[in-house]
Amino acid sequence: MRTMNQQLATSFRYAWRTLQTWLYLNAIILRHIRASLTATLANINPAVKAVQGDYTPRNSANAGFVQSVAEMNVQLTMKKLLDRSMVLRKMVDKGELGLVGAMYDMTTGKVMFYK
Repeated sequence: MRTMNQQLATSFRYAWRTLQTWLYLNAIILRHIRASLTATLANINPAVKAVQGDYTPRNSANAGFVQSVAEMNVQLTMKKLLDRSMVLRKMVDKGELGLVGAMYDMTTGKVMFYK
């Protein structure tokens, strides 16, 4: 599971702004369902803390909790991307760029897009 970092935000900004492609670009922030969270909980702690609900246990042994954390991480990653790059934020605000969150289900191969 990847988390947003400055290098990734800079790469997005370069690709969309500097290359001046004529295509309407949509960013897809994609997370894997059933991803192992044990090794990466520290990196996604904001998502872990933001998940509401009565999940017991609140760890990677609980599939419902893992799903909720993964979905929250998509939302927070999209927010971080726009918070860290005013260029991308302005492009989204002007309608020059679309930013779409999604969840990939490794079991079914389907991708669920969020609004």
